Amino acid sequence: MTAGFYTEYRFRTKTARRVLTLVCPLSLPMLAQIPDTTNLPLRSLHTHDGELFIRLPGAVMPPKVFNIGNGVSPPKVIFSPDPEYSEEARQAKYQGTVVLGMVVDSDGHPYRIRILRSVGYGLDEKAIEAVKRWRFNPAMKDNIPVAVFVSVEVDFRL
Repeated sequence: MTAGFYTEYRFRTKTARRVLTLVCPLSLPMLAQIPDTTNLPLRSLHTHDGELFIRLPGAVMPPKVFNIGNGVSPPKVIFSPDPEYSEEARQAKYQGTVVLGMVVDSDGHPYRIRILRSVGYGLDEKAIEAVKRWRFNPAMKDNIPVAVFVSVEVDFRL
C-alpha cells in the first residue's frame, strides 16, 4: 500500500462518517451498540404460505421449540452419514448405542446436541460429530416448518 492510498482511504472514511453523522446523528452510536452476529447460526422466518421471509441470526431471536405431537409432525432424516468408530472402542471391541437429544430447526439443521445416554470409549463424541452433519426435512405445524426437540439413537456395531 502506498501512502497516497492510505491518505485517500482515511479521507473517504472521515467524509463518510461526517455524512452519516449529518444525515442521522444517532447512527454511529447505534451502530457501535449492535452486536456482531456473523458467527451465530441463522434461522428463517416464513410467511403463512411457507415462503421464506427473512433470515435472522438465531441468538438474536431464538425460535420457539415445539414437542412432537398435538399437530406437530416429526422431522424426517434425509441425510445421515455413519459415525466413525473411535480407535479406543475398536481396540476394546466395544459396541453400543448413544442416545442424543437435540433441536432440529425450521431449516432441518440440528443444534443444541446433548448426550442423553452415554457409552464411553470416545463413541459419544463421534456420535455428536456425525449428527452435526445430519440434515432433516423440518417438522411441520399447520404446514409451517418449526423447530422441535427430538432424541435419536446412534448405533455403533463392529
